[in-house]
Amino acid sequence: MLHLYLTTFPSYPQKIERKSLSEAFIQQILQSETGEVHPIRIERTAQGKPYLPDYPELFFNYSDSGDTAVVATDSRPVGVDIEKIRPRSFQGILERFFLPDEIKQVEASTEEERLIRFFRLWTAKESLLKQIGCGLGGEMRSYEVCQNRARCGENELSLQTFVLSRNGQITPYGNVPVSVGDTLLTLCSESGEDPRFYLLPSMNDSI
Repeated sequence: MLHLYLTTFPSYPQKIERKSLSEAFIQQILQSETGEVHPIRIERTAQGKPYLPDYPELFFNYSDSGDTAVVATDSRPVGVDIEKIRPRSFQGILERFFLPDEIKQVEASTEEERLIRFFRLWTAKESLLKQIGCGLGGEMRSYEVCQNRARCGENELSLQTFVLSRNGQITPYGNVPVSVGDTLLTLCSESGEDPRFYLLPSMNDSI
């Protein structure tokens, strides 16, 4: 079953503290999923994708942005990416990493709409690369994302994007207005099943 676990971090933790909170959050979820009471061994492939050598039937992926973090788990490879929508220059990123049809997805009438569509595209592309276990960089132009599907050669994967609004609501993308300050979460999976969300206490309160 596809699970998404969400938590929050303290505002602006130090880099070393954030790394520690991330590792603690991941271990909390993996131990809950496996029933293990001891820290679970995590290894990485040559491309950097994390995996569990002692639990090959369990796949997971992690992402954080701003004060929000997410762990996705499934019985098959899964990728997840979240990004808080914030003002930034992105035209150079589009031209360097994305395909012409993907760039067309970003085109809109206002600057804010373009920004929101950029972050949706970015989270889709990153979640896809994390699902298949590739690094960023030039690989981003080798795979295409389009609406709710991702194409890897002849294979297709499911993409699901959700809006994490500032009031704590989680809604499928396209069902509610989106604005700067909201967070987008995109999930890339083989099954395309609807994930089950779990909202956990802040890690600041859990350690």
